[in-house]
Amino acid sequence: MTLARRYSAIVAATAFALCACESNSGPLFERIQRPNTAEFTQRVDVFLVTDVASCAIGRACASQDPDRCFYARKAGADDLLFEPSSLDFVPPGDPRVAAAEQSACFRLLLDSAARDVTRQAFADLRSLIFAASAGQVDLELRVHELGPITAGFKRWERGSGLFLQPAALETQGLPLTSADTDYSFAITGETPPELGYLPKIDPCGGTNWQAQGGFAGTAYTWLSSSCATTGSFLRWHFMTQSYFAMRDVTEFADLYGNSYPECKRGSSATHDWFPLPSDCARDPDASSCGESNCSEDAFAAHIFAAHWPNDTGLIGNHCRNRRMDFDETLLDAGGVCDRLGR
Repeated sequence: MTLARRYSAIVAATAFALCACESNSGPLFERIQRPNTAEFTQRVDVFLVTDVASCAIGRACASQDPDRCFYARKAGADDLLFEPSSLDFVPPGDPRVAAAEQSACFRLLLDSAARDVTRQAFADLRSLIFAASAGQVDLELRVHELGPITAGFKRWERGSGLFLQPAALETQGLPLTSADTDYSFAITGETPPELGYLPKIDPCGGTNWQAQGGFAGTAYTWLSSSCATTGSFLRWHFMTQSYFAMRDVTEFADLYGNSYPECKRGSSATHDWFPLPSDCARDPDASSCGESNCSEDAFAAHIFAAHWPNDTGLIGNHCRNRRMDFDETLLDAGGVCDRLGR
């Protein structure tokens, strides 16, 4: 499943246990306080990955077109072009680096300026969600800094970029979460080419649903720092995670299952379906249905007004949905649920 907009594609690589994490000298945590007027609170855990090191290994790309290849770019040197199907990411010092046909080791550093921009973007997201929901939904933002970590990447599914695997965050990140976590985001930096290889980061953001590779019992979004700069961009992924939460965590019986009737021909029971943010021209009860250009602000407000679960609110974490699902061995226990906050 791939959304039409390249910069906010929601299909990302299936998760594997890639983590080879180093110890953290002490993750930083910041909780942004919320007003007491909202009816529903959604907890959002944001992980600012300050330092991630990895090595790309694989065969040389048969094409010389960078769009068809994964590349590593370095000032004063020719691009290293990798055949995407052969690509793997391993920790620096792994013996496979020396044995590979070609390799490029890199570090992505999230500096203080980029961290500040990201924090402000999430604060803006909180304001946008509060406004779009007419004050009914507020975000409990928990911003964590963690790193260094190593490896942790996978090739973008059916593409030639990279994606930070949620498994890479588990050792340092799971102790910072709880079953109250509804949304999870990770942001990595971008190293200037003059400081070493910069890998291909395209697309620069994507969201996994649970079965595809969630984190801490929720869906999961990775973003490069060049994308995590505005609340409106983050809102796209927030609303996508909301769709996955409705589908996968609450087992919401969506009336249409993303296959809609004609505009203005939808059911009057609008809480019986929940659209993706890309459905603004297809959602039959939306004023934007059938339009070639949609207002994201207006459609987000429409989702909250017409489709948001306003009786119980949204549950984004399978570790508190009162069912035994995913890797649980008991009701909301076992598997990843036993690792949250520990």
